[in-house]
Amino acid sequence: MTDGVSPDRAAIGPGPVVRSIGEVRPQVRADVSGVIRSVRAVSIGGTPACSYTLADRTGALELLFLGRIHVAGLEQGRRSRAEGMVAIRDDRNVIWNPRYWIQPEDQADQADQADGVHDTAGEEPSSPAAAPTRSPPKRFSIDGLLAKVRMLAPSASQPQASTGIPDRR
Repeated sequence: MTDGVSPDRAAIGPGPVVRSIGEVRPQVRADVSGVIRSVRAVSIGGTPACSYTLADRTGALELLFLGRIHVAGLEQGRRSRAEGMVAIRDDRNVIWNPRYWIQPEDQADQADQADGVHDTAGEEPSSPAAAPTRSPPKRFSIDGLLAKVRMLAPSASQPQASTGIPDRR
C-alpha cells in the first residue's frame, strides 16, 4: 500500500466507461461525442442552468450546467465531447456539469462524414449540389477601433454641459 490505495480498490479500478450515447446507464461514467441538437436555459430549484442535448447515431443525452445560462462555444450544430457520471432527471439520462471539449469545425466536418452524421436542425431541404456558404469572420483594425472611440469620446475642445456644480478637480 505504498500509493495510498487499498489493494481491493486498485483491483477494481475506475470502472467501465461508456463511449456510445445509446449505451449510457445511470451511475456509469460516460465519455461520449456527438452533435449539440438543442440549447435552452432552465431553472432548477430556483437556480439558473443551461441544458444541451448531445446526440449521436445511437441516442441523445442531456448535459446540464448548473449556475450558468450559457456555455461559450457550445451551440446548436456544434460537434462536442462530454465526460461525466450519468444520472437520471425527469426520466432522461443526464450528466451534471460535465467535462467537455468543443471540436474545431474542420475536424467536426471530417468526423461527421466518417460517422454519417449530418445536422439538419432548422435546415430547409436542399439539393445535393448546394454547398453551405459561410460569411468570413469580421476583422477589426486597431486604427478603426480608435477612430470610433475618438468619435464617441468628448474632446477637450467641445464645451461640456454645465451641471451648476463647481468642478473641484
